[in-house]
Amino acid sequence: MPARSFTVRTSGGMHARPWARFVGVTSRYRDVAVTVVKDGLQADGKSLLGLLTLEAEPGSTLEVTAEGDGAETLLGELTELLSKDLDQE
Repeated sequence: MPARSFTVRTSGGMHARPWARFVGVTSRYRDVAVTVVKDGLQADGKSLLGLLTLEAEPGSTLEVTAEGDGAETLLGELTELLSKDLDQE
């Protein structure tokens, strides 16, 4: 199962708007199951409400796993997205 580790670079942390962009990417991959883990807490990577419960502050580490057809491509898109400060765009 492909996985990547990300550091939150968004200056305001992962609040509703950045997570909505994240879900926008993950939702396009219907056949890929996405899980996000922060400090032992786990959320469905396609659930905005679930992701908000992670309370990912700037500098937090997110472990993202993806399983299914297109998992590597999905993780590549997330790598590009999460490499930016999403509050500055």
